[in-house]
Amino acid sequence: MKGGLILAGGKSTRFGSNKALVRLGETPLIAHVVDIALHVADEVVVAIGKESSTGVYRKVLPKSVTVVKDRLRAKSPLVGILTGFQVMKSGYSVVLSCDTPFVKDDVLKLLFKRAVHSDAAVPRWANGDIEPLQSVYKVKSVIPAARLALHRQEFRVVDMIKRLSRVTYVPVRDIKRLDSDLMTLFNVNTHSSLRRAARHVITQGDRSSFVTSGKLDQHLCCA
Repeated sequence: MKGGLILAGGKSTRFGSNKALVRLGETPLIAHVVDIALHVADEVVVAIGKESSTGVYRKVLPKSVTVVKDRLRAKSPLVGILTGFQVMKSGYSVVLSCDTPFVKDDVLKLLFKRAVHSDAAVPRWANGDIEPLQSVYKVKSVIPAARLALHRQEFRVVDMIKRLSRVTYVPVRDIKRLDSDLMTLFNVNTHSSLRRAARHVITQGDRSSFVTSGKLDQHLCCA
């Protein structure tokens, strides 16, 4: 059984508002990511901040998606990973940020394949940088590793990864073979990146989720 965990508990500091609910076209960013996850996963969980309202998310997500609140107040993706994995039944799960609307199915399938017999499959750039929030993890291995890291006040996802026994690093060049422009790794962190995302949708010829008013900024409204 495969899972998909979407993290939506961040502060969105650079964006200035809750970017999970900001619309790309007529659809909230998080709904784009959830839809992608549903293509490859048997169960999908969304982890939101401890102070957030589950009702707001349930209004925009399919009923099959489980929404859980972070169990700790600390603002860290690692808290969301632990919270989400604790309610999952899957053996392996992909972890995605709510601001990655262009993740490719084939890339996720590659990561699930590479994760077999490992505790994680993590994309890695040539310079050594990694993409821990677009990775596949073995759920039962991550839970104790995340607990230990948080117990020691270590809040970075890499603090959890370093405690895993077997990590498979996937070269970004392998991902590029499936996604030539690497939009899988694109994040919407600012209003300018949201405009870039909207332009990307239009240039790809998929205008189905956009109203036809003709002005790009009219598509970039909050839910």
